[in-house]
Amino acid sequence: MNLTLDQLNACVDGIPSVVEDDGAYYFRRFTDEQRLHQFEDGSAIGKRCFQNPGCKLDFTTDSPTLTLSMTRLLSRSNIPVYAVDLWQDGVLTHHLEKPRADFPLTPEGRILPDFEETFTLLPGKKRVELFFPWNVNYRVKNVSLSDGALFEPTVHARRMIVFGDSITQANVVTFPSMTYIAQVSRAIDARTYDYAIGSDKYKATSILPGTYPEADMILVAYGTNARKISANWQKGLDAFYELLVKEFPGVPTYAVLPIHRMGEETDEEREVTLPEARRRIREKCESIPQVTVIDGETFVPWDDAMYVDGLHPNDLGHTHYAMNLIRELKKLLK
Repeated sequence: MNLTLDQLNACVDGIPSVVEDDGAYYFRRFTDEQRLHQFEDGSAIGKRCFQNPGCKLDFTTDSPTLTLSMTRLLSRSNIPVYAVDLWQDGVLTHHLEKPRADFPLTPEGRILPDFEETFTLLPGKKRVELFFPWNVNYRVKNVSLSDGALFEPTVHARRMIVFGDSITQANVVTFPSMTYIAQVSRAIDARTYDYAIGSDKYKATSILPGTYPEADMILVAYGTNARKISANWQKGLDAFYELLVKEFPGVPTYAVLPIHRMGEETDEEREVTLPEARRRIREKCESIPQVTVIDGETFVPWDDAMYVDGLHPNDLGHTHYAMNLIRELKKLLK
């Protein structure tokens, strides 16, 4: 039994929608209108709109197997593998890694072979969460269950929209289910729409009015890319929140201040900019009634073992980030 387009849209999480595209399914995070509103067509940063952090299918079934087939896989990432995760009843039961560095590099990226895998599921009725790769482009040919199997999409307690930069877009995890946003979403039972883009920052074009799903809460985690605090940076910060309160009036919004960057306390330039960015973000957000500031500076331990490059947390760093953010959100969401 191949899941239909309607069934895929009923159980997809992490992105707004699934659409048909030339005989396959495109798991679409940004519409073309949203992407071109923010970024120049064909730009390196704009191409990151086609990569989906935390994207999963979430449903209950009694099927003994699940088959996933993907095509048109394209990698623009430097990470040597991509991966698919499968959770059953809250337990990670499968983590499947595939290489991407062994294939020829083209101007568009590395073109990877089609993917197909059949997973053996637990007996009886269980909740299944199938996480797709975050660091490759793909189209889904089909997701198949046994004929006649139960299919019940998961209904979540809340809906959360997320804005942020590379860390919030999953950099640099190996397990797609272990991004801090994926862990937070599971902990607070949220249907999530993640609009984070690597290298992005506060700017006037970050929000395109009238193009977002309804949400009960918003999480914002910009600021890591503050290299210099200039007048334009401040204008971007002001413009972003002006747009946010117009587009989502009264929706509880949680602004997470940037996590620690290794070396920021000794690097002369960064010592000035990142603390100043935190101060200005706090000052701006505390002036907006619907926004609550969460200080994320200590969410990831200040240890090289938590980072890939001193800036982007690894899987362990993302887990610490998630644990600490979950603790703070649960206090606020009571």
